[in-house]
Amino acid sequence: MWKSQVDAIQVCGGQKTVDGKRCRYGGGILWSVLKAQDPNAYREIMKKGRKFEKQFRQQNICQGQIQNKKDAFERMDNAFPDQMTTSTSDG
Repeated sequence: MWKSQVDAIQVCGGQKTVDGKRCRYGGGILWSVLKAQDPNAYREIMKKGRKFEKQFRQQNICQGQIQNKKDAFERMDNAFPDQMTTSTSDG
């Protein structure tokens, strides 16, 4: 159903973006058709997409905090290289 409408739009010359600078690709045409013909389905898909993406943002934030701690320790090691070598060479 949706694919035939997208194909028909592309055969007739495509669909321009809002600014009119270029033609939309098939996926962009599909989203605009879906949004126009079934706004409730469009909203539901977008809502689920935001929820899905939120999970990854939270994971990236946690991983970023861990990486920042590792970077801080590396900076400390690099900031005081003489102290690290003198303390290990006493023996």
